[in-house]
Amino acid sequence: KHDSSKEALYHNHGKENKFTKTSKTLHANDFNLTIGSFNGYSSFFDGIIDEVRIENVSRSAAWIAQTYDMMKSNLTFAGSPEDRPEIFLTSCQTLAEEGFTYVLLNDITGISGTCFLINASYITLDGNGKSISGTGGGIFADNLGVKVTGNVKNVTVKKLNINMFSIGVVLNLTNQSNIFDNNLTLNYFGVYLINTTESFLANNNIKTNSSSIYLVDDNKNSLISNNYLSGGDNGIILNGNESFNFIENNTIFNFSNVGISAFAFANNNIFRNNNISHITSSGIS
Repeated sequence: KHDSSKEALYHNHGKENKFTKTSKTLHANDFNLTIGSFNGYSSFFDGIIDEVRIENVSRSAAWIAQTYDMMKSNLTFAGSPEDRPEIFLTSCQTLAEEGFTYVLLNDITGISGTCFLINASYITLDGNGKSISGTGGGIFADNLGVKVTGNVKNVTVKKLNINMFSIGVVLNLTNQSNIFDNNLTLNYFGVYLINTTESFLANNNIKTNSSSIYLVDDNKNSLISNNYLSGGDNGIILNGNESFNFIENNTIFNFSNVGISAFAFANNNIFRNNNISHITSSGIS
């Protein structure tokens, strides 16, 4: 395990403290990747190497322990959302089991309050094409479809139809979370980001919300790409210290106010290849 401050070796569930040391900076290069050899043609590892996985996030001790325990028990489990063990849902609830995929089995209607609260890392909520529907109530109603909060990372929400909430999906203080392949309709805000890092929003169909995608406070290094946004007042709003976000290849159609708006404190954001049309007030402001 390597992060910005230390390196650690894990063996049979636990960390080997004697191998923990201060990390050195990793530098990008064009060398070939080698495993089990110093340079690819000498100093070979004497033994068997199996189940190799290289990831771009620093896993927690709990995640590493859980992975080891489940593989040891001959259960299929991996770090990617598609391979996580499943828990089936039939009602709104808090999702707090780190490392699991929650699969919705049926539609849920007439929801007042928050349907799904996610407060643990490495969770996938798979809507399975089903719908959750709130009772509306506008901007001031505490009526949320999915709320992800609590300094968590690597949460995925996908394939869920989310209708008639004050906010369809809200990410609050999250890192490397993913929102894709969802349909969000008739919410006040479709997707709402607060103080997130490296969020990924893609291939969502966000229609007839007052504001489709709203970033506020301090969101950094997010990718908002290939979404279809239509109907309502605003397409994408950056309302805070939003920086180094990529907003590209989105279709933004038929809004009464603006297509994309970046407020004064937003900086170093990149907007490219967005198709913006039929905007009453301003396409980009």
